[in-house]
Formats: sequence, C-alpha cells, structure tokens
Amino acid sequence: MPMFYTRKRHLFLWTLASLVALAAAAYYFSPWRSCLEDKIRTALEAKGYPNVQLTVEGIGLTGIALKDVSFGGGAPLSLKSLTLGFSPADLLTGRFKSVAINGLSLEARRMGGRWTFAGRGESGEGEEPFLLPVNRDELGVFSVASGSLEDGQLAIDGGAWRMALPLRMNWRTDPLPEMTYKASGLRLRIPSFEFVSGEATLDVALNEQNGQWEGHWQIRDVEEVGKKPSLPLLNGHGTVTALAGKILINGAFENADKSYRGAFAAEYDLKDPGKSLFTLNEAAMPWNGGVLDVKDVKVTLGAPLPLSVNLRVRRVAVNDLLRQLTGEKASGTGEISGTLPVTIGADGSIVIANGALQAEKPGMIVLPPDVIPGDNENVALARDVMKNLHYNVLSVRVDNDKNDRISVLMNVEGNNPDVYGGKAVKLNVHLTGDVLDFIRQNVLALTNPEKLLEQGQ
Repeated sequence: MPMFYTRKRHLFLWTLASLVALAAAAYYFSPWRSCLEDKIRTALEAKGYPNVQLTVEGIGLTGIALKDVSFGGGAPLSLKSLTLGFSPADLLTGRFKSVAINGLSLEARRMGGRWTFAGRGESGEGEEPFLLPVNRDELGVFSVASGSLEDGQLAIDGGAWRMALPLRMNWRTDPLPEMTYKASGLRLRIPSFEFVSGEATLDVALNEQNGQWEGHWQIRDVEEVGKKPSLPLLNGHGTVTALAGKILINGAFENADKSYRGAFAAEYDLKDPGKSLFTLNEAAMPWNGGVLDVKDVKVTLGAPLPLSVNLRVRRVAVNDLLRQLTGEKASGTGEISGTLPVTIGADGSIVIANGALQAEKPGMIVLPPDVIPGDNENVALARDVMKNLHYNVLSVRVDNDKNDRISVLMNVEGNNPDVYGGKAVKLNVHLTGDVLDFIRQNVLALTNPEKLLEQGQ
C-alpha cells in the first residue's frame, strides 16, 4: 500500500481518486470524452501537478480507466494505466473499492545535496516531512480499500550508487491494513560492485494496538555480476518495523554453507534522514584458509567519510599469505591471526595502517633469495636463513606505503638447520607487494555499508 503521507499535501493517488469521482459524475452530463480529460487535467494542475497528460479509456457506473498518465517537468512521473473501481454510492462518500496501477515509473536523484523526485521536482527546506500512517484515521486519506501495482519500476540515483527496484505489490486497508511485495531483479550498483537479486518478498501489516507496521522481508539468490565475481550467491531475510517517523530494518545475509555471512540493523529517520544509522553487527568471509571478519561497524548517514574499521584476521594460512605477497614465490606452514586497521576513503580507496598479525604455533618459511631486497652482509645472511627457516615466533606488521603498496615487516625467531649449525636467530625481513587483490575486491563488501546507504554529500 502507499507508505507515505503529509498533512500538508495528500498523495497523488488520493487527489486523483477524488477528482476522478467528480469527473465521473460530470461525464454523464457531457457527451465528449475530451471534455472529461480536460476537466481532470485542469483540476490536477490546479493542485500543483504540472504538465498533466492522460487519456480516458473508459468509464461507467463501476469505475473509470485512464491510460498514458504522466505529470511533472524534467523527469516526469508516468504510468501506463490506472483503473479506479467504485459504486454509485462511492461517488457520494468519496470511498472507493479498488485501484489498479500498471507501469508506474518513478525516479529519484540526488544532486547538489538535494533529492529530486519524478513529478514533484526538488525537495525543499522547511517542507513537512513524509510520515507513515499508523492508524485508521491516517489511512483514511487514501480513500481506497484495496489496490495493486504491476509492472512498475523505481530508479534511485544517489550519485555514488544506483538502485533499480521493480514495483509489484498489493495492499488493502480492510479488514486488516496490510501490504505484500513480490518481485525479482532488484539491482544495486556501488563502486567496483554490481548486484542483482532473485525473488524478493515483503509482507507487512498494521498492528493497531501499538501503532506500528510489522513484517518480514526475504531476498533470494543475490548475485554479484561482472567479469570476475568474487562472492557466491547470497540469501537474505529479516524483519521490518515502521513507526510514524522511523523505519527499522534488521536482517542477515549468508551463502549456502554460511561461510559468507553478515548481520545488520538499519534505522531510517523520515524526519531527518541525515541522522539515519546503519550498523553492521557482524560480517565474515573465508580468506586464505582462514576468516576475515568485522563487528559493530556503525555508519551515520550524514557523517563524512573516511570510514575506519578493524578487520580481524583469524587462522589464515601462512603459506597462502606469503604466496600472495611474493607472487607465489614463497611458501610456509602454520597459521596467523590478528587485526588490520582499515580506512576506506570517499573514493573507495583502502589504506591499511599498523596491522599486527601473529603466528599461533611454530612453522616453516621458505623465501627465495630474490624476494628479499637489498645488498649487504646482513641481507645476505637473511637470504641464507630464510631459505629454510624453522620459526618459533612469527609476527607481521602491515602498512600501506606511499605508492599504495602493501609493506610487510616480518619479525621471526627460529633457526635454519643448514646455516650456522642451526643456531637460533632473530631477523627482521621487509617485503613489499601490490595491495592484495582479494582485499581490494572484498573489504568494501565486508566493511563499507556507507556505499549501500550513501550519505549523499
């Protein structure tokens, strides 16, 4: 069902329904369809809806059908057809049985710090905010007992992100106010990523005892599209609670074996969107035999970037990490864990600063001589020892250098049985490498809900 209203201006549908009722009565006193179209057009434009275009396709005692309806300048609101069902008594009471909308096209765009809406123009300061109807009296402004929306599309351009949402829903106000949504093909684009969904459903109903809408949502088969998708199919589910001025969404996404998973809570403030809050409660994904995860990442919609998070590394294979850092030249055994402080810039850049990783148990490292840069006696010793190092202690410091490359300093304690009689040594080994492709491609998905909400700076 339509979700928003203001006390200052009712929705277009309510206005159109009332005007159509009057026009339907006038129709029986006028033999010309064009006259009726002119009356509806003039009345809508008088209500502040410019450039109204429509065609009356049919009218009778049980309803009226319009087609090719549009209004507004620039990016107009348009729909293919609208059928309003009523009885003769409804024309006197202003209460209508049903409305069927087909091919509704809506567009919202963020420009210069403001939103522009199809058919409505630019949002202005001082306007009364949109609120949700949460009781029978507020629902009464719609004057329609039930309705359906088919073959519609909502396009949202937030600048750094874009969303295309198919519109297909049914609603009713009697006997229980409720709305159901069911469609496939939701599409979201953010920097470096594009996702498309399978079937998405939403079922909400008004709880008249506590004055809020309550329901559940589900999205199946969310797929990353592109040349080299790095994420598996994900399924999401959760709950929706909507009060007059706030919408609360809780949920989780996960793949089939739950190795990729995330849980979140979103609080959207209708009165002041800049105070809206997104919380990534937890997100995890496999990486190099171990797990990358984050917890309790909070993003306020109006807060400026950059965004800083602590990326936890748990039980990652030393062998896989070394191979990535050295172009698959080095190898090793054991596991390493720790934390990588990550800062994500407004442009999507990723900076890792003062990351600390530690091996949990002894292991081995084999580094070819050409992996260790430098040309002096100490470097030569390090090259010999690292050809077959049995370590007891392994710690790793990770930073970004000025050339946007990963800088890795390994502190190792152990011995090489083939060098200096196997005596114990302590070494600091410096490695450099390109920023890891896997982190570059996936840390955003784990840690950057700001790109999903977009603060609209």
